[in-house]
Formats: sequence, C-alpha cells, structure tokens
Amino acid sequence: LMVLLLQTYLYCFNSFSQNPSFRSKLVNLCEALHCRVPEYTNIGEITVLDSQMVQNEDYSYQFSSTITNQAQFSQPTPAIKLILVNFVGEVLAYRIFYTNDFSTGKQSDHIRSNETLEINLQIAPIIELVGGYYFELV
Repeated sequence: LMVLLLQTYLYCFNSFSQNPSFRSKLVNLCEALHCRVPEYTNIGEITVLDSQMVQNEDYSYQFSSTITNQAQFSQPTPAIKLILVNFVGEVLAYRIFYTNDFSTGKQSDHIRSNETLEINLQIAPIIELVGGYYFELV
C-alpha cells in the first residue's frame, strides 16, 4: 500500500494539483504534511477583456491589454507574445514579453483569483509601417 501511495504521489501529484476539484484537498493535506503543492497554471482560465495599440507622436507604439484570472486559484501572470504585421498580414516583428518587461501597476508576478490586470508595453519605433497586431498569452 505504501509503494502504491508513493507511486501515485510521484507520477500523479502534479496533474492532481492542477485539477481544481483535487487542488483544495491537496493544499490542506500538504499543510498537514509540510509538503508543497506546485503552482497552479491554467492559461485557459485567463481571459483577455480588451487590447489596443496606438502610435505615439515619436512613432513608438503603446500596447495595452486588460486580462482577468477566472481561475479559483492564483497563478503566474502570463507572458505576452506580440506580433506586429504589415497591411498584407506579413509579420514585421514579434517578441515575447515576460512579466518583468511590462507594467501592471503591481509588485507581484502572480494574478490572484478574479483579479483584473491592466498591462502596458512601450514598443520602440520600427521602420516599416505597422498595419496591425495580434498577441497571445503564453
């Protein structure tokens, strides 16, 4: 029985800890046993409420987006993959921005349950004319 419990812990603990129905029970169990539950990460539960990109007078760009964590648990603030395209849809530039690259107005690199964050990015001017953008949370 002990071997079975150990194998379950070693092979299934991470996946159980990401399941909302098991996570609360595992947190309580780990508090009693002095173990650590892995961070909850489910990017599918972070919703984009809006986004926009505007060109500044100096031809730089300001990207902003509002996201909400709809999960029951706190999770790491996601990175943002931003892709700039021309008017034909060809990629001009792309970059992944991590939490230390953008301003959210708070100190933590986690987004609490039901918390909404406003993300702001300054994009340096580029030579080509930008026709649009798209982004994804990663």
